[in-house]
Amino acid sequence: MRLKDLFLCTTQVGSTVTCNPPVENTDTDFLILIKEENKRLVHDLLEKSDWYCAYETYRPSTGDERPFRAYRKGKINYIITWDEDYHRRFLEASDLAKRFNLLNKADRVDLFNLALYGTYKIHTNTTDDIPF
Repeated sequence: MRLKDLFLCTTQVGSTVTCNPPVENTDTDFLILIKEENKRLVHDLLEKSDWYCAYETYRPSTGDERPFRAYRKGKINYIITWDEDYHRRFLEASDLAKRFNLLNKADRVDLFNLALYGTYKIHTNTTDDIPF
């Protein structure tokens, strides 16, 4: 079986496609949807082809399981998910990042954290001084 035959949907994502002008000298990212029952097979095929599983890089401090695995080989990254809702939210965040042309990486990270995990740290100051 060929690896790409297990991919249900492959979309280039990341700053090379969401930013205008595109970020240069960076990796190229692909979001890939697979069937959950193919997780182990996809993992094994990627490892046999010298892809590095970078999942620990993205593991949350809470220890919760994330619905994806990240793989790297050279300057190519695969973000592989079996969760259709996660896949949809990731594509929606990518679309918004492109639409708003978020050139600042921290802004893109905030957007994706909110869209994918419902987490966001407010950066503006709040006050209890109400003018009435």
